Amino acid sequence: MSDGMMEEHDPELLALFAQAEHDLPGEDFVAGVSAAIDRARQRRRVRNVSLACLFVLLEWLLDTPLSQGLGQLAVALESTLVPVTTPWLQLLLAPVNSLAGVVGLSLLLLHSIYRRVWN
Repeated sequence: MSDGMMEEHDPELLALFAQAEHDLPGEDFVAGVSAAIDRARQRRRVRNVSLACLFVLLEWLLDTPLSQGLGQLAVALESTLVPVTTPWLQLLLAPVNSLAGVVGLSLLLLHSIYRRVWN
């Protein structure tokens, strides 16, 4: 290498060194960052409490319709598809002789198809 190349300095590198020589911000900077963090925490806390209150209000308003709807759904899912009079056959066919069994088996089938196609 020639001496001319050794004496040339990159202006961007010199600017970075010049910036590094400045003192770091003092207590004002730390206080500002702490205040910003506290404000963010307060906003998050207010948001979480507001959402919790909203969910409690919605649950209170929808309590009766939801419980009635879930009760009707449970009755519909446990209804038998084919009437079976023999007790041991009824026990044997119980997992598949209801609407819930058909829904469960079809969900398992869809899941296995999905796994075979996408994996």
